[in-house]
Amino acid sequence: MVEHIGNDQKWTFDDPGERGNNTGGTGGFAILDSDLYGYDFEYEGRQDTELTSPVVDLTGVAEPAIGFNSDFTMWDYDKPSGIGEVGLSGELRLVGQMPARLREAEKLGFKQAIVPRRLRRGEPWPSDIQVVEVRSLRQALEQALLPKEVENA
Repeated sequence: MVEHIGNDQKWTFDDPGERGNNTGGTGGFAILDSDLYGYDFEYEGRQDTELTSPVVDLTGVAEPAIGFNSDFTMWDYDKPSGIGEVGLSGELRLVGQMPARLREAEKLGFKQAIVPRRLRRGEPWPSDIQVVEVRSLRQALEQALLPKEVENA
């Protein structure tokens, strides 16, 4: 683990805020819990840290597969919520039960959600939250950091 900006806010493996594993996975997990740390005015509430996997010897493994589950919650309701997964090669992927997650985000007060673009139309998105579909991590960050005027639904 590396913490880059000097505020000692980094990944832990002991769930100090007792939030539980919300990744959809089971067992142990790593968490960078900004709510637990509180707002640090010197660093404007930011965390800049990395979590690196230990070296694994895959000698003799013909087709190794690596993956991870993630959970991200942003509590600034004036900013868009982001719901999705970032793959190991940087691609954006939808997560399961997306319409239910969008309805929950709307109940929590979010007005807009940024999600990976769907390949096929399935269940319609909820109508009470503005859903912005993006194709890349770059587009997601542009939408999140430079949001357009959000219309009240």
